[in-house]
Amino acid sequence: MKHTHHLSICLILCSFAPLLYPVIPVEEMAALLGEAKALRMSMNNGESEPMLGKTHPAVYKLTGGREAFEKGFRAEMRQIKAGGIKALSVEALPPGLFYNSGEDLVCFIQTVSVVEVDGRRVRAESFLVAARGPREPWRYLDGNPIWHNPRMIRLLFPGLPEVVRIPPSKNTILPRP
Repeated sequence: MKHTHHLSICLILCSFAPLLYPVIPVEEMAALLGEAKALRMSMNNGESEPMLGKTHPAVYKLTGGREAFEKGFRAEMRQIKAGGIKALSVEALPPGLFYNSGEDLVCFIQTVSVVEVDGRRVRAESFLVAARGPREPWRYLDGNPIWHNPRMIRLLFPGLPEVVRIPPSKNTILPRP
């Protein structure tokens, strides 16, 4: 009887979940994940232009404007290239939830990369923030600065709910093959 009660509660909550959190069509999810994977791979390889073409404009107000952001991002990507980092693989995981923030729909896409640095393989877990307004394309932000300063997400998207789940961000050195 106790299990039936818990199952009933779960079914009720699950049936109302779409009303509490937005969902997107399967085709759009596949495109979102494909784009996130490609953007993370390009950043892992030190390529700035793909991400700059898809950057969400909310970041400009925190970085002194678009030109200042692009200059800083290009410098970061040059450092990655100069550091000899080689991207081996990238996986983009489906976001757990989508959140409304004013007119924007926002989600966090966890990425898992394997890169090679100085002959060592590193597993890098990070995330991208994806957001779009009504009838607009998805735009992205690198999640690393947000993970280090979670309050930043409220400055970028002030309409987010009080509690949002931000994915982990960590690096693990893998054993030599």
